Amino acid sequence: MMRLKPRFTFLSPWTAALGCIGMLPVLSIMLTLPHRVHGESLMAGIPPSLSSIVVKNGLPDPPSNPPPNGQREPGGSLSGEIASCPVLPVPLTAITPPDVHGQTLSEQPTFWFYIPYSSENVKVGEFSILTRDETQEVYRQPFYLPETPGLMSIQLSADDENLLQEGLYYHWYLTLYCGEPTHGADLSSYDADAIANEVPDLTIHGWVQRVADTPERQSQIAGGASDVWYDAIAYLAEQLQKPSQGGHDIQAQWEALLNEAELNQLVDKPIVGSVVVHDAEDAREGDR
Repeated sequence: MMRLKPRFTFLSPWTAALGCIGMLPVLSIMLTLPHRVHGESLMAGIPPSLSSIVVKNGLPDPPSNPPPNGQREPGGSLSGEIASCPVLPVPLTAITPPDVHGQTLSEQPTFWFYIPYSSENVKVGEFSILTRDETQEVYRQPFYLPETPGLMSIQLSADDENLLQEGLYYHWYLTLYCGEPTHGADLSSYDADAIANEVPDLTIHGWVQRVADTPERQSQIAGGASDVWYDAIAYLAEQLQKPSQGGHDIQAQWEALLNEAELNQLVDKPIVGSVVVHDAEDAREGDR
């Protein structure tokens, strides 16, 4: 009768000793790692084969350069409930590259969005900009939507306190409130204190970095190149709104830039213009 060989064999004393010696580098690494803090770990410099046995600590990863990706389209209601904003074939979309990063030469850049809603659907919106570490709010602007959905812009005001500094990254957010307030906020007149307790129905966010103004970058903007994204989009959109200057070349550059950013579904959407900022009461009344 054939005898099956055992799947496991006992190690000889010499083999066991050599195995312990082989584990010394692993033990050395484990002993020199920081103590466990909040259940996270600093894995830099640890071979992948050893990563599963290393005790983690809670030190946050250093900020990447550039920052992490943004969110070009909303992911749904932040409250966990069904969003009050209607679900449409083409959703709220930031006019940005897929990673929602872009540069600007301007202290007060213009941001463009496709907003498929009108004043009937959205009670109020907010656009805000924070520093990279989000410890300071640089800009906040409530706004209302015009009667026609489409491509809309938001431009920072010329307030000295709201200017972007050269070389820095900023994190922007666009939020829309469509449903009835749950904490008594007066959304039609923008009660800032009350709306702070409301959860927005839709949110998208991204990054802007102000860079130095150079002749090369100015030519990139005029040529519709994506290098200085926010300024190139703003320039082409402005030209398209001027019948005397919105010729075939500008339209071709517009389409090329949107296609490059994988936004070809927005090529034929109408350019509505600026949103109605909260303090423009005359414009607000005129849209009603």
